[in-house]
Amino acid sequence: PPPPGNAASDRFARVSELEREPCDLSALMSDMIEFSRPRIEAAGITLRSDFKPNLPRVPLDSDLFRQAILNLLLNAESVMKTGGELIVQTRAETNHVVVDIIDTGPGIKPELKEKIFQPFFSTRPDGTGLSYTY
Repeated sequence: PPPPGNAASDRFARVSELEREPCDLSALMSDMIEFSRPRIEAAGITLRSDFKPNLPRVPLDSDLFRQAILNLLLNAESVMKTGGELIVQTRAETNHVVVDIIDTGPGIKPELKEKIFQPFFSTRPDGTGLSYTY
């Protein structure tokens, strides 16, 4: 793990200080897609989205959630080196709202699947290892 005082560890420490407010998840995701679109499409990746309207508002810390989503989108972009497709969607299930981020990258190696949710674990030299820990 990064030492205390490191930007990544400081961000992770903030998780205990969540500032949750009801949020329109589809609107937030739409904003994130439009923010990321130029970079993703410049990498030869087709970006598709399907955001369901009128979903229940979700209590979350929108700043931390945006950072987590941006990390996931950039991770997807970084593994699709020769282009591909990135699909982002929101939907309702029984008692919750779901965000799906689906890419045509190579997937996570089986031996790494149990490690990806550990704070600060990354396969990239410049990675913070925080994408899946938010």
